[in-house]
Amino acid sequence: MTDLTTLLGLGTADLDTVRTVLAAQDATPEPVSGYQSLTDVEVIDAPGGERIFVRDGEVQLVYVGTAALGDLTAEELEQVLGADEETLGSRQGRHAELHVVAGRGVAWSEEDGEVGFVELFPPTTTDDYRTRIYRQPRFVR
Repeated sequence: MTDLTTLLGLGTADLDTVRTVLAAQDATPEPVSGYQSLTDVEVIDAPGGERIFVRDGEVQLVYVGTAALGDLTAEELEQVLGADEETLGSRQGRHAELHVVAGRGVAWSEEDGEVGFVELFPPTTTDDYRTRIYRQPRFVR
């Protein structure tokens, strides 16, 4: 896994930097139907399992799944980012929570202390995150 400080900076980095950090310089953007509520994006799959969602050459979101997270814990994220601004339902599982720190451009899904994925995006408001990126999971808690 990329060190936590570098990883958390990817949401504000330009596409060339994100591709370099994630060793995805040679990966080709592919059309994709979207990611959650993000539409009109292409995806670049990095060799470490991360996915870079771009629109018009601009990074919209970097998805970091379990394969790329190593042993990252929710506690580590909370220590670095502070308290979440909002907690939403997560598609990770029925009892998982999505912790959103939109002002820092980070959201992570956690269930029983285990981080399922991290989303990195340009800092925004929680309202914008809910509208532009988030999609309520289909299952009912």
